[in-house]
Amino acid sequence: MASKKIIANIGLSKQVNHRNGAGYFTVDDFLYDSENIKLMCPAGHISTSCYQVVLYNYHLKKPGYAFQFKPSLCNACPLKAKCVKNRAGRRVHISYYEPYYRMVRERLATEEGKQAYRNRYKIEQKMADLTRYCGLRRCRYRGLDRAGIHTLLATTVCNIKRMVKLLWGKPDNYYLESPVAG
Repeated sequence: MASKKIIANIGLSKQVNHRNGAGYFTVDDFLYDSENIKLMCPAGHISTSCYQVVLYNYHLKKPGYAFQFKPSLCNACPLKAKCVKNRAGRRVHISYYEPYYRMVRERLATEEGKQAYRNRYKIEQKMADLTRYCGLRRCRYRGLDRAGIHTLLATTVCNIKRMVKLLWGKPDNYYLESPVAG
């Protein structure tokens, strides 16, 4: 994302502990090193075991890494009461996309990110109008050139509709005043 200069203005859900409950450390409390694929817990211990895993949640597949901390470290840790209930050690799943999620969270913490997030509804409404009423739900043609023409025509129609609304306003009773209805 950063190399292609793509800026995300999406809202991310907060990390919650479904298994442990409130008051326990979340995934955000752990320090993740994406380059070396290592995870450090809030007490400063580094995970010794890491393997690739795909979690299946409802109909979603969540690829990532599962980090397992040694039970001997977790049981002797002074922060165990806020980290894990069992004696088998803490297991943490980190998504492949975690570095991107953290970049988005950092951007949304800035004033520029908050302003962009507040203005996001304008673009979403326009995209919804294009997909629902202007035929952009599915492209009718094959090839990038023809798909570009299809997108251009749909956005032209959408802009003409907007200009008509701005110039003449929306009629009170659309069906009675429509030239086609008479």
